[in-house]
Amino acid sequence: MDSTIALKALNQYRKRDVLPYLGLRYYLDNKSARSQRWFEEVATKLATDNINSPYIRTFHFKEREPSGEYTHRDVYLPSPNEALAEIVLITELSKHTNFQPKPYVYSYRLSDHNDTSGVFIPYFNGLKDRQRDIAEACRVKTDGVVLYTDIKRFYPSINSHDAQSVWSRAAAHAGLRREHVELGEAFLRKHHDKCLKDGSGKGLLTGPVFSHIIANLLLDEVDSFMHDLTEGHYWRYVDDIVLVGAEADVDQWRESLQQKLNKYELLLHDGAKDFKVDSEAWLDGEKDFETDISNQWISLIADTKRYLIKNPSEHAFQVLQQHFRQKDIRIPLIDYSIAAKEVTTLLSFSRWLKRYRTWSYKNIKRITPEHLAILAYNTRTELMNQIDKLLHMHNRSDVYANKRLIPKLRFIAGRLVLLASRVELSEVSDRLRTFPELSFLCTIMDCVASRDVSEVLKMGANATQAACQVLNSSPEPVSFNIEHYDEIVELSLAVLALNGIDFEVPNTSSKLRQFALGQELSGLMTDDDTFIKEISCLHGNTAPRHESMLKQAFDVDEDLALDVINQLQNSSHC
Repeated sequence: MDSTIALKALNQYRKRDVLPYLGLRYYLDNKSARSQRWFEEVATKLATDNINSPYIRTFHFKEREPSGEYTHRDVYLPSPNEALAEIVLITELSKHTNFQPKPYVYSYRLSDHNDTSGVFIPYFNGLKDRQRDIAEACRVKTDGVVLYTDIKRFYPSINSHDAQSVWSRAAAHAGLRREHVELGEAFLRKHHDKCLKDGSGKGLLTGPVFSHIIANLLLDEVDSFMHDLTEGHYWRYVDDIVLVGAEADVDQWRESLQQKLNKYELLLHDGAKDFKVDSEAWLDGEKDFETDISNQWISLIADTKRYLIKNPSEHAFQVLQQHFRQKDIRIPLIDYSIAAKEVTTLLSFSRWLKRYRTWSYKNIKRITPEHLAILAYNTRTELMNQIDKLLHMHNRSDVYANKRLIPKLRFIAGRLVLLASRVELSEVSDRLRTFPELSFLCTIMDCVASRDVSEVLKMGANATQAACQVLNSSPEPVSFNIEHYDEIVELSLAVLALNGIDFEVPNTSSKLRQFALGQELSGLMTDDDTFIKEISCLHGNTAPRHESMLKQAFDVDEDLALDVINQLQNSSHC
């Protein structure tokens, strides 16, 4: 079995949302659906021929209003076959240079077709590259300014006609095979139909990974024009755009950018999201994305995975879990035992040696539960010191200083959700609460500290999933007090159930929660909702096994998922 496509799909969508990931796990539970031929011929054919829109609408937290009410972003998640077909198509696109963003566009760069971590290069790599390139421009233009601006409601504002048009041109330029062209066209037709049905957006859904390809293609002409106009002083990351130059030039460039965007009925933000900073002052933050903290954190997560793979037994898993619990560490663990046993068969042994040849016996031997618990505790201490230092140094009146600070706080605090004691979490949350941009994170911290999920349920599926995985590190029960069970809360309750978190609420008409609880599965298998029907059929009319799927790795190359960090990234640049 060539598991590259399967792993790409699993790792990519595990970072996005638990629903498509679980669907893919049930899909791939059937070994006949794991072959390269199935991926490239059957899955893609099914997706092309399916005229129904197999997307489920979910509600992700967007921001908290001054009134305390939450606003949400519509995020659409594909059914398992649709998700798999997307990955097949994007893997093919990665072989064609015209689908790669320009060098001055740093978001959703396509990974190598053999890379199993996903279809895109990690987002942080792009942010670091952009920071480096802006710094070079600022050093040349020390008397200039840096302008930050971004596009309002980028994906929902892209209309179906423009999406189909840029896809057709790019596919023709690359000389894609007809079946790949038709697959992309089918995706976009279903996007349009779903937008029309739900009254959400103009034709491109937020959520499916194919949407990122279309968004970059749409702005490709604009990117090239602006790069030439500014003589290389234009950079874009998703909808976030930076210009560097003399102030008069930058103002004119921004006007030219808006004129170009008018073609696609896209608008730039004004107000707080549109501001300038002197080039010399900007250089104070040149090294913002370079930190030793991430190295210590990376070592902790990498060593945790190494321990789990090299000690593939329930006993070793439980011993590590116990050591973490004793120090109030909530790093989620997944069981690699079955995957590790499968990969060491004769068929896969060469792959094992190639993938893990750098794991020396001496290095592996030092990784014990005690070592990991101490490393986690030391990382916690360092992060607590760092966040304290940042908050003491902060100048709230400086817009640019605030823009620099928020990613640092988000980076550190997101990891503290997994490492800090519950008392420390409450204290950190209180200190961060004055930053509106961190309300998502503060609510997660409060939830983990108190084990009261009331607020995360109202915030939406992404907040609930971020909290669930951390809450599951302890057997303690959760509590909540909800007066009104709307569509958002029902979806969040389904996420709780999928994660195996017990709760008692009234009966539900939510089909997704019925699926999560294993109720009326035979009826759901013939449901009119394509997503519900497909995932129910793949699961089968048996007792729910969602929790075990989430805790059991599909393959040793499956990433150790950290939902709170993934959802923080998604919420900041969805």
